[in-house]
Amino acid sequence: MSKRKAPPIFILTVLCALLLMELIILPLLETAGVNAGARWTEENKRLIHMNLLRNACNKENAIWRSALHGPRAQAGHPRILVVGDSFVWGDGYANANDLWWRLLERELHKRGFENAEVCAVGLFGFSMRNEIDAAKKAIKDLNPDIIVWGYLANDADEGLVQQAPLVSRLNSLTKHFRFLFPQLCVYANTKLSGHIDELMSSLTGVPKDYLDWESKLVVGSNFEQFKVTLYQLGDLFTNFNKPAVLVCLPTQPVRGYHETRFQPVKAFLRLLNIEFLDLSNGYLDWFDNEHKRTERAGHPKAGVHLLTITPGNMHPSAALGQYYANSVADYLLACHNKCFEKSIQNSPSERSMTNKIVNPSGVINDCLPPSSIMEFQETEHGYQFKIPKDEHQLFMPLNRPFVQLNLKEPQMVQALELRGKSLASAQVFITTENKILQRDTGTLRDLGRKTAIASGAKRSTNSSRGIPAISWVINFDEPVNTIRISGTEFADPADKRIELVLHIKR
Repeated sequence: MSKRKAPPIFILTVLCALLLMELIILPLLETAGVNAGARWTEENKRLIHMNLLRNACNKENAIWRSALHGPRAQAGHPRILVVGDSFVWGDGYANANDLWWRLLERELHKRGFENAEVCAVGLFGFSMRNEIDAAKKAIKDLNPDIIVWGYLANDADEGLVQQAPLVSRLNSLTKHFRFLFPQLCVYANTKLSGHIDELMSSLTGVPKDYLDWESKLVVGSNFEQFKVTLYQLGDLFTNFNKPAVLVCLPTQPVRGYHETRFQPVKAFLRLLNIEFLDLSNGYLDWFDNEHKRTERAGHPKAGVHLLTITPGNMHPSAALGQYYANSVADYLLACHNKCFEKSIQNSPSERSMTNKIVNPSGVINDCLPPSSIMEFQETEHGYQFKIPKDEHQLFMPLNRPFVQLNLKEPQMVQALELRGKSLASAQVFITTENKILQRDTGTLRDLGRKTAIASGAKRSTNSSRGIPAISWVINFDEPVNTIRISGTEFADPADKRIELVLHIKR
């Protein structure tokens, strides 16, 4: 008896369904930030590469520093040193000011301690022992007043527990189809990989996933070896002879998750008299409440995506970083308030509120592509830079090439202006700090595309240099946090240098 062939109509239906998912449904979900698709996967690779160029820290000197931001020449008071790994280095961050230690400095400034300075030391992939070595050097170089040591569940790794696969085993099976169906392959790896890894774990004995591997670090021989590392940390804190606190940083909004991973470590910290703060206490309540706050603020965000910096990277979002920063600020001011007694305090209400073009120094402290690629530099009234080739720019979430400029502190920008000898047109997007949430939600505000000759576009001429300028008026009653410039066109493709001027309400 011959086998029955699948009806052509069935094959055609399946193919159409796959194409519908690949070309329409999954890209829409990805653009909305609901699903981490192929474009976010590629963007994450781009961000890691750019961060390696932006941040000059290395194993020999792991202090976070870039061409636009680093420890002050004259230390602030207090100077706080945050120690960690990729959480302080910036894996996946298009805005370095979204890092939680940067948010800590912003929070202290908001509370009136405008002279407080937060520095960071750490590198992606650092173990606790690496962090101890890096911190010793940073303490000598920076002479901080306080140490805040970020602790994660994977910091207990002493290399004695076989690691779970860093990428899904399903990844190797789908690689042959990525050229035809990149979105579907990424979706399969994201949604189906857990079942495959669990099956392989039962056959090989290797932890089925990263979270399973973490739980095995605080038992047996690995934990005994980690205790030796904690002894070294205790010696460092004792020799420092100033306030030092280890902060347990929660990540997963799962009941019981952090208790099993943090409790053995906390018990041993008590024996060593190491000061610690466990932010997993109250974390689930914060997570539930944050969803309600975002809804009230008009910025709903589904599920755990509230916690991640991008759909393609699991490092902490600005929302989670804000939780870390606010909690640590509360603790330091309550338990080590004497360190803040000499800090300069100026209420925002005491500042001059006149409108002017501000001296640019310190307004923008970060950009991607990095300053080296954009040839970024300050001018008398603004910032001059070169728009690089499309392949050297960011892409998501605009779905088109763009450069991003990040403000050190959110500012009430009333207008911004682009100048350039060859500039023909450009489109500008901004993000602002939400009044209710007191953070940037990442919501893009399109200021529109303008050209130097289009009707209704404001085209001005710099009287001293005769350089055309295009202006955008900003009518939002919220401080600007980031500026994205996209779709720039030039009369002379060989001259892509422009200048940004900010009109800020002081």
